[in-house]
Amino acid sequence: MNHVFVHDPKYPDYPPTTPERSEEVGAIRVDHWTWRKKEPLMWFGIPLRKPEDDLLRYQEIIFDTRPEVIFETGGAYGGSALFFRHMQELNGINPCVITASLDWYQTTKPDPNWTQLTGSSTDPDIVRAVHDEVNGRSCLVSLDGDHSCSHVLDEMEAYSDLVQSGHFMVIEDTTVEDVPGHAGVYHGCGPRESIVRWLPENPEFEISRESEPRFLTCNQGGWLRRR
Repeated sequence: MNHVFVHDPKYPDYPPTTPERSEEVGAIRVDHWTWRKKEPLMWFGIPLRKPEDDLLRYQEIIFDTRPEVIFETGGAYGGSALFFRHMQELNGINPCVITASLDWYQTTKPDPNWTQLTGSSTDPDIVRAVHDEVNGRSCLVSLDGDHSCSHVLDEMEAYSDLVQSGHFMVIEDTTVEDVPGHAGVYHGCGPRESIVRWLPENPEFEISRESEPRFLTCNQGGWLRRR
């Protein structure tokens, strides 16, 4: 692999353990991004654009925290919503998944346990509908829509109050700034930057290092737990 992962010193909380590991992991991430666009993982026949290590971590979080509701932005093909519903069912939780997305490339069959909201995740009507549906229940939040810093910040402000103590808000694709073809678009203004700006003003959340997959994650530093 000829890719080089260059860590930005602006983000001291994000470095891999050694320069050698930085380059190795960065190269694998780049290859994963390239592969994910061409041949996404399939979950029961539905494309699911998340790496396997992140999916395993999600199932561990669902097992440990038992969220009554899972809310995600950026539904894409519906594969992640189906995965989340299955994880709740396997853990004996009555499944309830809410997805807010501007576009639907493909959807699974209608499911009474899956609420699809079409529109911007920061639209006041969408935000209100999500809060009405959650209605005080424990909730896992996964933000995987528009990756611009301003949009992610707006999502974090809009939905962080859904997350109860000990539960998670996951900011997806923080490593997008390191991927050729995306770095110029998101460098210094992507999901990673949104976390750097948001956390100091919201000390009730912390980056959960022990929750990160040990090898490959697209969400480095994005596994946020409410204290």
